[in-house]
Amino acid sequence: MQVNSSKVDEIVMLLWAIWLARNRVIWHNTYPHVDEVVRDSRVILDQWKDAQSKIYKPSVGDSNTMDGKEQWIKPSVDTIKINVDAALFHNEHRYGYGVVARDHNGNFLEVKVAGFAGSMTAEMAEVLGFKEALSWVKAKQWSKVILEMDCIRVVQAMRSVTVFASTFGLIIEDCKKLVHEIANAEYYFVKRSSNRVAYCLARQSCFISDCHFTIHNAPSEVLSLCTADVLV
Repeated sequence: MQVNSSKVDEIVMLLWAIWLARNRVIWHNTYPHVDEVVRDSRVILDQWKDAQSKIYKPSVGDSNTMDGKEQWIKPSVDTIKINVDAALFHNEHRYGYGVVARDHNGNFLEVKVAGFAGSMTAEMAEVLGFKEALSWVKAKQWSKVILEMDCIRVVQAMRSVTVFASTFGLIIEDCKKLVHEIANAEYYFVKRSSNRVAYCLARQSCFISDCHFTIHNAPSEVLSLCTADVLV
């Protein structure tokens, strides 16, 4: 029996929607109705077809002279710099992220680390970590912030005018809204060497569900890396 290409697309999207629903059951203990799963698959398919019909043109802001820094640099006066990174732990079927905030003198302010059960692609873990960093900044009511991460895919997607028809794209749209809700928020791509404190925190997230550290109880390794960044 032969199946035409349109039916194949519908079947693939339905299977994907079922997979997403399964993840919601496992990770969030929510049980979507069958009708909701079918409706979601059709919406995602329509968005995907619409995206395929458009030619992607990178926006002017896809690259920035502030991108690609290899060393951590102090932000300007009264500005808080947020570094964020994510990590995957395939053997443990977990993923997590780490976020560190420092002031214009390079002084350590606060850290947030979180780990979760489940399998995840690297890009999805990175964009989820970025969204959590933005939500954290918004909750702290910080203004004049610079966010840095070493995942160029997320930064490029944030600057693109294209709406990506995928779960990754939906989270990017959430991140864009959060950026607009934060006063004077900027974000840049940096090299791993400039993001090593967040990288260290992300690697420690494997067996951590949700932790906040201040200078009084932060791991000594994190404080040492922060000091080293300022001394370079």
